[in-house]
Amino acid sequence: MYRYGARRKATLGDAALRQLRLANDFWNALVAIQREHEAAVQAVWDTVPNLAAARGAVQEAEAKLAEIREVIQKQKQALGSRGVSRELREAAGVAKAVLVGARKTLRVLKDANRERLETEFMALGKAKREAMKAARQEAAAKGLAWGTYNAVAQSFDVTCRLVAQRRAEGLPAEHKFHRFDGGGTWTVQLQREADDPPCTLQALLSGVSKWRNFVRIDLPDRARAILSGDHPEEEWAALTRGERRLLGKATLSIRVGSAENRVPVWEDFPINIHRTMPPDGEVKQVQVTRRRIGTQYRYAACFTVNIPGHVSPKDGPTVAVDLGWRHMEDDTLRVAVWKGDCQPAEMGGLPGWAEEFIRVYDDGRTGEIRLPAEWLAAHKQGLGLKALRDKQFNQAKHYLTEFVAGGIVTPEALAWGLDMVGKISVKHGKYGPQPPEIPAVEVSAATVPEWLRDECTTLDRWRSQGRLAALLRRWRDRRFPGDEAVMAVLEAWRQRDLHLYEWEANQRDQLNARRDEAYRVIAAALARVYAVVVTEDMNITKLRRAPQPEQEDGCREESARGQAHLAAPGKLRQILGQAFAKHGGRSERRPAAYTTMVHHKCGANIGSAVDFRKTVRVRCPVCEETFDQDINACDNLLEVMLSRQ
Repeated sequence: MYRYGARRKATLGDAALRQLRLANDFWNALVAIQREHEAAVQAVWDTVPNLAAARGAVQEAEAKLAEIREVIQKQKQALGSRGVSRELREAAGVAKAVLVGARKTLRVLKDANRERLETEFMALGKAKREAMKAARQEAAAKGLAWGTYNAVAQSFDVTCRLVAQRRAEGLPAEHKFHRFDGGGTWTVQLQREADDPPCTLQALLSGVSKWRNFVRIDLPDRARAILSGDHPEEEWAALTRGERRLLGKATLSIRVGSAENRVPVWEDFPINIHRTMPPDGEVKQVQVTRRRIGTQYRYAACFTVNIPGHVSPKDGPTVAVDLGWRHMEDDTLRVAVWKGDCQPAEMGGLPGWAEEFIRVYDDGRTGEIRLPAEWLAAHKQGLGLKALRDKQFNQAKHYLTEFVAGGIVTPEALAWGLDMVGKISVKHGKYGPQPPEIPAVEVSAATVPEWLRDECTTLDRWRSQGRLAALLRRWRDRRFPGDEAVMAVLEAWRQRDLHLYEWEANQRDQLNARRDEAYRVIAAALARVYAVVVTEDMNITKLRRAPQPEQEDGCREESARGQAHLAAPGKLRQILGQAFAKHGGRSERRPAAYTTMVHHKCGANIGSAVDFRKTVRVRCPVCEETFDQDINACDNLLEVMLSRQ
């Protein structure tokens, strides 16, 4: 996968935007078909005697447990405590036992009648496949490009497998409809016959290949000559950074539809080709993604390239990587520790900015990956922006509730609106008109229309700032006498919230991109010097899952879950696997049990004698040696890996 950033596009054609909307509609149609299929399957199960009663027992047990958990949650909020009373904990345990028994009874009934109903289930499956085929045909008839609807169908199949896997684990999961926010992906699939030449980057640059009616790339002449040569990677690497940035400015044109007589409809995207593709790489698919960040959109182009025989499997040293998310004393976050079975050559190819993420120990075979303190501070600032937005949102709802109830804007609301106006600087005027003028005195009561009362019926339960902003947009077209003051106050809130929203969303996106790029660079450096990477086979999703209300949840555990979100160890494990596969290596997973608790040197299990959560360095009570528990886990992984080779 070769991903290239696209500079912000000022305008987007109607045909391209229509493709995104059609793709979103196609996804929602597939979700509707899947839900109807599941309802039909449920109706077949209901024909089994006693099964409806068993399902009712399950639903009743689920409702009882949910009721107890709600009481526990309210008690925690009222007392400001994380603890749970013994009576409520025992009641939750009894309710869970009843639920487990009811689910077991339901499962036994289904297993006993599954074979008898197999014919009906097969008929329903066939009907679902026919309905999905009809949905594809309908989407194509409306003008959805075949490459895009194939990509949507493939993505939906992956989602179905993930939903089935989650349900098999006893977790709630469902197929969700997507609200169209202007984002999406255009997909062009490049196919060829057996006697056609490969669709390489050079073929696309030539402009005369059979795929010229689907994808076109416009480059400066010098860059075109380099990328069309026999050794583009060497020639491109010989250029300075400034030359590569200048020559890499290209225009990618993809076909987003067809006009009359199948005339191609094109959309141009300015991209930056910062790295080359192998000359023998065959481009199978080109995608351009439009992603909403804040109120703006960002574009990226992705080329799927098949590289036949580009990398041959290699044998060599093994490196163990212990994943985690440990807050260190210097306010950095340790994400992983690695250790090789031998000292390799010095890792090269690391840019200077990556040094703050990676630390290599003196032995040359051990190192760690850390998120720097500045990164964590910036992320904490983003959380502060979110908290500030929530606080101001609750205040805006409070003042609107007062107005709807009595038609009066209180002096406190006017003062709060003036404070919001004072925080809207001139440079933020792009988020709306000039800051509204807030009256300095109390205004007379207004008659609140019925439509506004109906809109605000559930205002106290709103959790989305966008919902209140949407109400303001509708309100502008339905003004009434006496609403000038409250509208000015709410408009001041909207402009201030929009600025904070842009700040929060863009900072979060930039931090995550910086982290992921560091992971890719470090993974590539490890893959160049090692042939095998071994990690722990652990379910990171379960470790990050919040406990139920009746379970104890301390500050340390809650903080650990938040740090897991920052570190994204699952993404690091995925990137490591991709990097080693690209360089001819392989990735292995080994059981995570006791890798930390068993001291590698003496073999003693010290899990019951040592609290591993308090400090990274622990002391073995058997051999009295102090060691780094994460490096110890790497040693155990290496021993297990090498003993099985």
